[in-house]
Amino acid sequence: MESRRAAADAVTRSRQAAGETPRFEATLADSRVQAKSGKAAEARQQLESMLSTTHKYGYRLYELQARLALGEIELWSGSTAARPHLTTLEKDARNQGAIFIAHQADALRQSK
Repeated sequence: MESRRAAADAVTRSRQAAGETPRFEATLADSRVQAKSGKAAEARQQLESMLSTTHKYGYRLYELQARLALGEIELWSGSTAARPHLTTLEKDARNQGAIFIAHQADALRQSK
């Protein structure tokens, strides 16, 4: 699958870049591609690792984005925890002024 190879390549290249931002962006893209390719467990593991790093070093916006990606994966996999997680994410994002992520979480929560 071409999208899977491109996402994996982006992750590899991001490790060579200075700073965390390229790695976070590549991880977000790669995890979504993995989940859509039937590798939800691997995607979750990748995002959980990213969450740990973002929380530890204070990258709050990327922490919220990782939580949003996890919520998407939960929805795609039919998890009953998806909607409660997205509700909590929406509230947290609003409290931190990340209105766009709050809107995305709300839209996902109301989908399907």
